[in-house]
Amino acid sequence: MNKKAYSTVDLNARHSAQKGVKMDFNNTNQTSGNSPMPNGMPYQNQPYPTVRKSPADGLITASMVLGIAAIISALLMTVYFPFILGGISIVLALLSKGYESKMHSKSKTGIICAIAGIILNTMILSWSFYAVFSNEHTFKQFDSLYEQFYGDSFSDMYKEITGENFYY
Repeated sequence: MNKKAYSTVDLNARHSAQKGVKMDFNNTNQTSGNSPMPNGMPYQNQPYPTVRKSPADGLITASMVLGIAAIISALLMTVYFPFILGGISIVLALLSKGYESKMHSKSKTGIICAIAGIILNTMILSWSFYAVFSNEHTFKQFDSLYEQFYGDSFSDMYKEITGENFYY
């Protein structure tokens, strides 16, 4: 007895040949097969399933974008923008939660970026004030620039307001 081993493709081809169906393994005959659609793709013209969007998706995206903008504006050393953008970002993230029990991860990212931008801006501003008012040379440069812009030096303005001399 000589038994020959057949592969699954060979068996399917033999079975199809017995039924009178021509198998096209190389996909040369595009309209053959049992599919009523051309190219043998039954789901070719089916529409994609619609994705249900939450009404808060716009708030979530805006919160994340404004949080990132707060960090960027803090790195660009602007004074007011990180506070404004970070505050709006936090408010939008909290509003996007709505009545849900958990906050979306992008909303959390928006809050984290906003807080990071606000803290970074506060640190930069604090360091700047410290650097200007703790070093006499830097303060004199600041005082001369202040006088060029406003016509009066910072020391004179301070004396007018408080009645005391500035410590330098």
